[in-house]
Amino acid sequence: SMDFGAAAMPVPPALQARYYAEGHWRDADLWSAFEAVARRSPESVALVDGARTLTFAALAAEAARFAAALRGRAGPG
Repeated sequence: SMDFGAAAMPVPPALQARYYAEGHWRDADLWSAFEAVARRSPESVALVDGARTLTFAALAAEAARFAAALRGRAGPG
């Protein structure tokens, strides 16, 4: 079992400001950040898994297909 208690601790405002100023934190969620990179560099390598290599464009397409499949399996509400 993993203890995520430390991850839930608040970050002091001064440290938050520093992280934003240095570009470590952004107001975008992970998917938005990924999409921005995929738009900027669609043919750059995003993932290497053994002999399989995916570009950002290919990985974004696979992620979209997976998300659509999950939405299709979702129940009402």
